[in-house]
Amino acid sequence: MNFDLDAIELSASATFDLVIGHNEDKTPAGFRIVGTASDEYAAAARRIELLNVKEAAARSKADEGKASELDMTTDDGASQVVDSTDTRRMIIIEACVVGWFGMRRGAAEAEFTVDGLRRLLTLRPLWVRKISDAIENDANFMKG
Repeated sequence: MNFDLDAIELSASATFDLVIGHNEDKTPAGFRIVGTASDEYAAAARRIELLNVKEAAARSKADEGKASELDMTTDDGASQVVDSTDTRRMIIIEACVVGWFGMRRGAAEAEFTVDGLRRLLTLRPLWVRKISDAIENDANFMKG
């Protein structure tokens, strides 16, 4: 890792093109992302912190002073944990994927939208981990 302060400051606005695959004409297709030093990531992290506080308050209120524990040995409890993790991961991805390239509708370039991103990742759930890992890899955004 480069600890040059100028490089670190530049990484906050840097983008990284994550290639997922190639079209039949060999052009790359993938996602343009920003990383953990970006304003987008910071805003998403704050949304997650607020969500954590709200969920904790709701659990506390629902239990009316009783100790609240999620039973992760049950399908319901485990599902709640998985759903919560997925929600938080998607908050980061939706904030940090700022575009795509090589995505098409027929012969035309597909316009990037967050709704389109959600639909695509529902169809290709394995890409979620790839995108998440790329966002969190600071080396992708450090130049020099």
